[in-house]
Amino acid sequence: MTNPHPTAFAALTASSKLQHLIISGCTLPSGVWPHIFPAGRQLPHLQVLDIGHNKDCLFHPTRSCEWEPPLAGYQLVSCCPSLQSLDLSALPFHQELLGPLLGLSGLHTLRVSSRYSRRKALAAVCQLTGLRELEV
Repeated sequence: MTNPHPTAFAALTASSKLQHLIISGCTLPSGVWPHIFPAGRQLPHLQVLDIGHNKDCLFHPTRSCEWEPPLAGYQLVSCCPSLQSLDLSALPFHQELLGPLLGLSGLHTLRVSSRYSRRKALAAVCQLTGLRELEV
């Protein structure tokens, strides 16, 4: 069985009333993120975003992971200003993604992987002083 075309995934974020989005442990087609989070998409009620455990990264630990974050950090803050919980487990993250998360005043839970991370990205995590739960 093959995955649907990436455009089919746009329905996941079609409702501006969306509060929880969990896309975890899935194998998604290449180029899907711009359809899930198209430019200008506003999800003002989204509180929980779990896009961790991308199978492509987990099943190829010795290969360079080509996963791209669905949004840059500043786009995530603009798109999802009410975000309280963000799970990027087992996915590479960079300072460019995490630094802007300082703009999410309600963010209290963050899960990231140190496996693919750089020291600067971990330093950005340390600046998120409102966290009540951090998993690295």
